[in-house]
Amino acid sequence: MAEKSIEKSKFLSELENMELVGMEKTREWVSLWNESLRYFFSDQLSGNKRHKDWDWVVVNYIWPTAMQEMAKLTNTTFKAIGVPREGTDTASAEVWQGAVQYLWDKKLNMRLQHAKAILDSKIFGYRVSKIMWEDQPEGAWDEETKEWIGDVDYKLWHPAHFWMDPHAESLEDAQSAG
Repeated sequence: MAEKSIEKSKFLSELENMELVGMEKTREWVSLWNESLRYFFSDQLSGNKRHKDWDWVVVNYIWPTAMQEMAKLTNTTFKAIGVPREGTDTASAEVWQGAVQYLWDKKLNMRLQHAKAILDSKIFGYRVSKIMWEDQPEGAWDEETKEWIGDVDYKLWHPAHFWMDPHAESLEDAQSAG
């Protein structure tokens, strides 16, 4: 038993070290993100002495592109389409089609989540999200109905709290992320 405890603490220590190294790299971007926030909200003259005869800087391409994506999002309606794999799957596909549509629109409120993700990508340069099954309580299995107890959940990470392997060129190459 003590051996398992040592292995577990070693494993947790390695995970914490991966997170520390990844977050160290993430923190290097904070000053750039601060500048990006100021620029996004039209404060391009930040840190410069203002003169009364200067015109307000209006050459901001990030804000219009974000609003353009938002407008496109509001004009687009997601429609879940269940495609049966076999002829006997038609009834199930229709049921799942409605269930997925309900989850997308009502439970997960994905239109709002997409709007938040658009802002993250424009201000921070990337967005990180995940759709997952959330056990309630952890690992809950109902023996009578033979199904997991829980619900679908969605998480949009704030980019400043996301980390990945600092030696990887892309997320696909990363050994760790969190």
